[in-house]
Amino acid sequence: MQLQKIFVNGERLKNTIEAFANFGRTDKNGVTRLSLTEEDVPSVNGKSHCEEELTSYEDCEKGVNVILETVMLLLSK
Repeated sequence: MQLQKIFVNGERLKNTIEAFANFGRTDKNGVTRLSLTEEDVPSVNGKSHCEEELTSYEDCEKGVNVILETVMLLLSK
C-alpha cells in the first residue's frame, strides 16, 4: 500500500460522524448495534452467540477494511 497525503475537511468529517452517530441511536443516546457483528463478519462454523463463537483475525481485518474503505469513500466526496 502506497502512503499518500490525505487532506480532510474537518467540518465535513464532523458532520459525517454526527450523521453516523444517529444510526441505531436509542432514546437515551445509546446504540442498538455494535460494529463487526455476525452480520458483518462470519463466525467459524457459523456458531454465534455461544461459547464456541469464534471469528478469525483475517475475517475481522476484512470487516474493518470494509468500514475503513467506506469512510474513506465518504470523505472523498
